[in-house]
Amino acid sequence: MKKIFILSFLIFNPLTTYALDIKILSFNTMLLPWPISWSSQGARSLEIARKLKEIDVDVIFLQELFIKSSRKKIGKYLKDQYPYQLHLPKKEGGIYILNSGLVILSKIPINKSSYLYFKNFNKNNTDRF
Repeated sequence: MKKIFILSFLIFNPLTTYALDIKILSFNTMLLPWPISWSSQGARSLEIARKLKEIDVDVIFLQELFIKSSRKKIGKYLKDQYPYQLHLPKKEGGIYILNSGLVILSKIPINKSSYLYFKNFNKNNTDRF
């Protein structure tokens, strides 16, 4: 009886592990806020969402998606395909005008997230916002 149990254990519980292939897309949307950029941002955000819907990837990282209405439009358009969505907020305190501009869309659940703000940075460039 023990031999049958060991054999069935090995057959139904292989000792090998399987790798998970994940397809990732990273895209700089350049959806910058006014006055840095002001040309057709709403139309561009919808066109970006349409193109992203055609691409078969598991996780999408979008950079420079600063405009709230564009972020909502893209998120809503892709919600069925990418139900797990994360937007990193702007830094609390100080005079931070913009959010992080990073949006993550995923078919895979995002179980944990965190972010790190750099303390030392060049105060003479636009990254300080």
